[in-house]
Amino acid sequence: MEAFLNNIVKAIGWSIIHSLWQGAIIYAILFLTFLIWPRMTSRLKHNLAFGSLCFTFSIFCYTLLSLFEIPATGNFKSIAISQNDLKDLAVFSETLNLKTEAYFPVVVSVYIVGIIFQLIVLLSGYIKIKQLKKASRIGIPENWRIVFDMTIFQLKINKKVKFYLSEKVNVPLVIGFFKPVVLFPISLATQLDPKQVEAILIHE
Repeated sequence: MEAFLNNIVKAIGWSIIHSLWQGAIIYAILFLTFLIWPRMTSRLKHNLAFGSLCFTFSIFCYTLLSLFEIPATGNFKSIAISQNDLKDLAVFSETLNLKTEAYFPVVVSVYIVGIIFQLIVLLSGYIKIKQLKKASRIGIPENWRIVFDMTIFQLKINKKVKFYLSEKVNVPLVIGFFKPVVLFPISLATQLDPKQVEAILIHE
């Protein structure tokens, strides 16, 4: 069991180290793409950036699985080297690896704690969003409904989008992707004319 845990720690540790240069290369390619193509649409930029994040995570997982499959006994000592210079290089590499791996328990522990913390934050945010969607909502005025329907048509949005006034929000926001809901602060309902509402809706 101890050897199994050590193997996991080593695999995660090396995967974290490799993800640094892997992520740097992906970021550089993405940055150059944006630089060469400055008139790229916001939607395409978003999709490329999101795809890059997913690709980086996929490479991390692939690296983790690949390293975890390496036998624990596999190291430089199993390689027969006759030349003194190559032997010294192998010894130096092995020593460097051992020194690096000595910090892996701390690095992996911090990494796992960070993941758990982010999951808690994500879950907390999700619960708050669900509460906002289920909170008391007020129907929008009819003139706002006309502006909203026209905005949906102009933006060529095929999904059914709901629009409500809410006392629980301070700024306009959109919640959900598959069943989007637009929530508008009720405090602003009497302060804005339809043109201003249209501008805010287009932004959202």
